[in-house]
Amino acid sequence: MAEIDISSILDSLIYGQLTVGNVVVFFLLLVATFVIARIISGIFRRTLAGKTEAKTIDLTVKSVRTVIYVIGVVVACS
Repeated sequence: MAEIDISSILDSLIYGQLTVGNVVVFFLLLVATFVIARIISGIFRRTLAGKTEAKTIDLTVKSVRTVIYVIGVVVACS
């Protein structure tokens, strides 16, 4: 059986200085961002339930989720 060298695949250039490894890390960071945003928004929703109005909870959760998405995209792009 032929052995596959993963490090050479990850170091393969796609365009300019962009490698397959960079793309994989980018998508993994985006997935992690969406998971973290979902978990944190669920925590906010449970914490605020019964204490404030539903509209306020939805606005807060959407705001927090958007901030987390923006931070995640900035980190993934860097």
